[in-house]
Amino acid sequence: MMEHGALRPVQDGEPVPLLTLQGVTVYYGRVRALQGLTLEVLPGEVVALLGGNGAGKSTTLRAVSGLVRPASGHIRFRGQELTRLDPAAIVRLGVAHCPEGRKLFPEMTVLENLELGAYVRAGRLDEDLRQIFDLFPVLRERRHQLAGSLSGGEQQMLAIGRALMVRPTLLLLDEPTMGLAPAMVVEVARAIRVLRARGTTVLLVEQNVQVALRLADRGYVLENGRVVVEGRAEALARDDRVRRAYLGG
Repeated sequence: MMEHGALRPVQDGEPVPLLTLQGVTVYYGRVRALQGLTLEVLPGEVVALLGGNGAGKSTTLRAVSGLVRPASGHIRFRGQELTRLDPAAIVRLGVAHCPEGRKLFPEMTVLENLELGAYVRAGRLDEDLRQIFDLFPVLRERRHQLAGSLSGGEQQMLAIGRALMVRPTLLLLDEPTMGLAPAMVVEVARAIRVLRARGTTVLLVEQNVQVALRLADRGYVLENGRVVVEGRAEALARDDRVRRAYLGG
């Protein structure tokens, strides 16, 4: 378990981080949403961002995907600086963002929403669609149904599936289980485990801290736009500060 600090140097034999944020500050008008945020995500990890409302979790994902531009600091993906790139260019590099609230096109079919997810790509989509339908079989059954007619859980599966059409190396997931029935939470958690096993790296914002820490390898606790605690998921689950604040312990 570590308190917040600068990025540690990579030791010989250790994997090079896939994503690094160093000293990232973001403003919304005069409100400072991120205050010198520093963190890293290694290849193949699931990393959870934890914290209360307004802590800066969603802003972190939006900064990585180019939806907000930092006032200062660096965001690097595979060593490439992202802070001056537009969102489409970041997607082309292999970063997909599944936003809070899903942001589907309700008057389009499931299949059309999935096809839109591949808008930056060329080539056939058959294999990508097959993999998504294998991951979420209900989407195969509903593929000609309007997205707006799906249940909340089915819409979340579709939102994740649309992001996967990018063939991402890094998947940003913002509150994927929010508002879902317990059975659907289990399904979404299962899908995240499958994606991790396939080699997809995941940066996860999740209000259900118990679910997040069961899925994650590591986590960062944010308060007021900065990291206050970081560590392995199992260590965070035992940490008294985390238990009191988020786990009711």
